Amino acid sequence: MDGGKFIGLIFGGIGVVLAGLAAHLCSTDAQLAGGETATDTVVEMRDDRTRAASTRNQPRANVDYRRPVIDFSTRTGTRIRFVALAGSYPEGIKVGDKVDVRCLPENPSVAEISASSRLSDGVLLLTIFGSACMVPGLVLVVLPLVQGRRRAAILARVRERGKAGSTGS
Repeated sequence: MDGGKFIGLIFGGIGVVLAGLAAHLCSTDAQLAGGETATDTVVEMRDDRTRAASTRNQPRANVDYRRPVIDFSTRTGTRIRFVALAGSYPEGIKVGDKVDVRCLPENPSVAEISASSRLSDGVLLLTIFGSACMVPGLVLVVLPLVQGRRRAAILARVRERGKAGSTGS
């Protein structure tokens, strides 16, 4: 296998994985959109910190951020407390704010703030990057295959003409 096909397979594989992740996020978003909704209160803001690995050229860079903790009740009256994922809530949210929450009726602990664009942004980014990997991957794998078949067909025609020309004289 030549280098172009190998690189094409790698790019295509990465593209397929990213497209699969986008499809998974899209189905999760669709499930939540059709799920149960509730309005309740932010009860606390939890401090959190990312742990970035240090590199040779850059020291470890930790980022502090706050995530809202929300208590809400399902239709059946079950109280659920969840911590919103980073980047999945509107700016400026604070303790005491009322927020709309979406959750899965069969598993209310899978919840998210309704105003979240996290999933749709993730789907968009994964689709763009997945496509950006799949297109060159397809070109690097399929184009040589098509060219190889075309070359083989041309050589077969030349051989047939050569045989026809040598037998006809």
